[in-house]
Amino acid sequence: MLLIGIGGGTSSGKSTIAKKLVESFDKTGVVRVLSDSYYKDHSNLNFRDRSKINFDHPNAIDFDLLIKNLKDLKKNIKIKEPVYSYKTHKRLKKTKTVVPKKNNNFRGITYFL
Repeated sequence: MLLIGIGGGTSSGKSTIAKKLVESFDKTGVVRVLSDSYYKDHSNLNFRDRSKINFDHPNAIDFDLLIKNLKDLKKNIKIKEPVYSYKTHKRLKKTKTVVPKKNNNFRGITYFL
């Protein structure tokens, strides 16, 4: 499995590049994992305090869980990607199941934004 990370600031073209990857490798198998889904859970804070968090800072991301999930995908293990609410600035209780893609000739591509 090939893992591609796409980084950049707001409106820098990450989603456009990701869309082109999906189009180019659709038959091969592509899985998308959003780093925004891995914002740390701050449900212990009230909404006002959560709204003050700098979500552009690397400390806002739960990299331990993100890395664990990416490693599991590479091992062909499905993951439960967190679901983050921009409206409430916290993780929701529900998750999104992400299943690794593979075919006989290629184990697929996972990319994360």
